Amino acid sequence: MKKILLLCQVGKKVGLGHLVRLCILKDLLKDEFDFSIEILNEAGISDQSYKNDLFTKEIDFDLIIADGLYVYDHISSNLNSNKIISLSYMSDINKHADLLVTPALNGHKQEKGHLYDLKYLICHLPKSKLDNKNKINKKIGFALGTFDVDSYGEEKKEYLKKNGFEIQFLKQEENSLSLKEIIEKKILEESYKNFPFYEFEDCDLVITQGGLSAIELSNWGMPIIIRTRSDFKKAYNFLDKNLAGVGRVESNDENELLKKILILSEDSKIKNHQKFSFINHDTMRESWRNLLKSLTA
Repeated sequence: MKKILLLCQVGKKVGLGHLVRLCILKDLLKDEFDFSIEILNEAGISDQSYKNDLFTKEIDFDLIIADGLYVYDHISSNLNSNKIISLSYMSDINKHADLLVTPALNGHKQEKGHLYDLKYLICHLPKSKLDNKNKINKKIGFALGTFDVDSYGEEKKEYLKKNGFEIQFLKQEENSLSLKEIIEKKILEESYKNFPFYEFEDCDLVITQGGLSAIELSNWGMPIIIRTRSDFKKAYNFLDKNLAGVGRVESNDENELLKKILILSEDSKIKNHQKFSFINHDTMRESWRNLLKSLTA
């Protein structure tokens, strides 16, 4: 089998989505490629030691799939590979990579060396459908990544409560764990396989940073508001363009947020907005199998 290194970055700023995405990919194709995994701690998570025997000590690979903002120094100093793929549209490895697989930028002008096709999306899939009742519960969910690095949810919580909304945050026990404990939970216990948003079933909508959560919530049928952080390139334009039930805020203005919430939560047709019916594990598996075989031939 061809040897492929899955190299990801975790941390307070970048969260755990890179790790989850690569674990899903590994699980889909584990019988067809010899995958190894390595994790870089971006910073901010306590206890930076973890079990080295969980990860590869090899340095030579047929392909490296890198998913993180800051991975170039580690790759250039410590690893050898025939080719490199980047899954992060803002990574420092991108100008050195052979290919960027960035479906988050679908809807942008196609750039050379990028694959924007949505068939390369990697995400969780729910096992049960969202029961979209045509009623308003005045309940807002927040799914702002594992660490909500700039405390956006906490800042907006009291304002929305004053305007009559109940607030629910996604349970995130990882933000109190060490890196070692996070890795053991995600990889050894295989918690990465779990669809994380069932607890939002009674919410009118969910506010998210984008990333995996925006895709997964929309695919489930939940209306969302994407809060675009100023230090990240605007992405997921295809959600805005192709789905009802998707709003976006690009500032910290509370009145703008409230206006978007009222529009989305009170529009009855939003409750049954179309899903990404083309996202399924068969499509993910086949698309990535063909791509990885071509790159390692």
